[in-house]
Amino acid sequence: MRARYEEAEENRDVIAKTFLEGCAVAVASKQVQDVIAKFRLAEEFKITIPHPDTCEEYYDVHPDP
Repeated sequence: MRARYEEAEENRDVIAKTFLEGCAVAVASKQVQDVIAKFRLAEEFKITIPHPDTCEEYYDVHPDP
């Protein structure tokens, strides 16, 4: 990801957004959610996928306790 990001120069925001959106889709998938559901998670546990420069959140879902 870093190599593509650095190669992009003026299109870096597009590359980052596309990558982070893909990560959010993957984390939200049934396959990943089924694996996460197997763990006992702390009540305050949450998965986030923030943009490192803007802090824009791409995935912000709190699991049901």
